[in-house]
Amino acid sequence: MTSAATRIDIGRPGTVRLVLGQLGYAVVALWRSPTVLIFTFAMSLVWLVVIGIVAGNEYLGPGSGVRVMQFATPVAVAMGTFFGTYPTLGTTL
Repeated sequence: MTSAATRIDIGRPGTVRLVLGQLGYAVVALWRSPTVLIFTFAMSLVWLVVIGIVAGNEYLGPGSGVRVMQFATPVAVAMGTFFGTYPTLGTTL
């Protein structure tokens, strides 16, 4: 005879399966919404290209050793992530 806890756990998906399912849902939802797609990819890339054209190969400050594009690229990735998640989260709530 099985215990009640064993009977409840049978048939439930594991953590990995739940995460993969949610990730698949998020990717499908992203590609179905052109507005989110534009804000996620296009705005970040346009911003990065404009900063690259304006700043060129300049350094952030004298003696810093960090170029503007080395600083702007991670910012563009973060901006795309924020634009892709927060509007979707706001409309969902």
